Amino acid sequence: IKFYDNNELLLFNLENDIEEKNNLAMTKPKKCEFLETALDTYLQNVKAPKWKTGLTWKSGTVEKINSFH
Repeated sequence: IKFYDNNELLLFNLENDIEEKNNLAMTKPKKCEFLETALDTYLQNVKAPKWKTGLTWKSGTVEKINSFH
């Protein structure tokens, strides 16, 4: 999971941690980096909407928040 408003990354092993209690992002940095790159590449390829820098979901309407990869 990647939160674009603060660049927080969360990584869970859903096979062993269905409740998402153990964030593996810090203990598996290479895996997290690989998956983040794959996600960013995919989102760029499909021209997915993304948050504008510095905005949070609380700061305005979707029209003000949306930008593109």
